[in-house]
Amino acid sequence: SVALGLLVTFKTQTGYQRFTEGRSLWGLLINESRAMASRVMARVPSPTGSMCPDVLEGKIYAVKLIRTFPVVLKYHLTEDGCNPQILITAQTSDSELRKGTTAALRCELLQIWNPFDAKQKNFTDRLVEADVANRPLYVLHELQHTSASIFAQPALGGLDPVAATEMDRSLTTFHNVLGACEKILRTPIYTPYTRFTSRFLFMWCNALTLAMYPVAGPLLTVPVT
Repeated sequence: SVALGLLVTFKTQTGYQRFTEGRSLWGLLINESRAMASRVMARVPSPTGSMCPDVLEGKIYAVKLIRTFPVVLKYHLTEDGCNPQILITAQTSDSELRKGTTAALRCELLQIWNPFDAKQKNFTDRLVEADVANRPLYVLHELQHTSASIFAQPALGGLDPVAATEMDRSLTTFHNVLGACEKILRTPIYTPYTRFTSRFLFMWCNALTLAMYPVAGPLLTVPVT
């Protein structure tokens, strides 16, 4: 019983550590998204630059990309995108599940992006296509391109060098969060440890009957164990 308790305790602690790490990563994502969006909204256009239309458009575009990243990350890490209306059964095929999650993702994107704007519509259509294997990474690449091509030019109204460096730091944080979340998702609990725990539990349950027989007698051994 002591050995079994230690095994179950270690496995519980491992699962709780994974939960704690995932919750910490999501909290970091929320804080960094708020800071990055606030930086763009407050510092673009720069006081020394001109009111360039490309910069003003890029400002709105970047904020929407920041809002999109947690949404697509949620769908990237879960089967149903945290949508309880999507029922997953043993008979649900991959194509049906993909169709349902794609439709749900498109509905959520419509709350962020303007479907009547050609550029924004092209981006959302491309984002929900099946050949985009990693949607969060695609959003980060688009955000990096916007930062490098627009915000890195303070003379046109973009961010000053210090704020542009902070943008790169925030993007690096987003990449780290994505990689850490994928590590938790794709790295299960140590397989030999799980197998050993299940086999030991099977042996312990079988041996419990023999241990309880002298105490409970033949009538109570079966219902007790």
